[in-house]
Amino acid sequence: MPQRPYRECLNAQLRRSMRAVGKAYDAALRPAGIKSTQFTLLAVFAYHPELSVTRLADIMGVDRTTLTRNLQPLLRQGWLETGGGDDGRVRVVRMTTAGTQKLDEAAPLWEDIQARTSDLLGKDGREELTRRLALLEQD
Repeated sequence: MPQRPYRECLNAQLRRSMRAVGKAYDAALRPAGIKSTQFTLLAVFAYHPELSVTRLADIMGVDRTTLTRNLQPLLRQGWLETGGGDDGRVRVVRMTTAGTQKLDEAAPLWEDIQARTSDLLGKDGREELTRRLALLEQD
């Protein structure tokens, strides 16, 4: 076993990096009163006006229980709402007008931190990182 396995552990390295990146994005979005995880959820609805909870969980890469917990603050803020689907058996989530306004408010802040983070990696580095992380997401 390596002398200091925590230094070589990809899981630990990725988690440290994610905490640092998440902290930077959260700080950048703070003036809009939104966290980076909340921004990401709202951003999904810019492309999908209505999603079942199951489909949203798939898109986000989380289980339904985690997603439900993550949706609660957005529902309380009135940025999202839930309702029945076309057949009434499926629970769907939709962004409200308040959610659209919050996303519009936060988008320039996100664009700024996204550009600063991307600049640190460089165009080629960002594309390579994105490509390799996508490999890790495959089952």
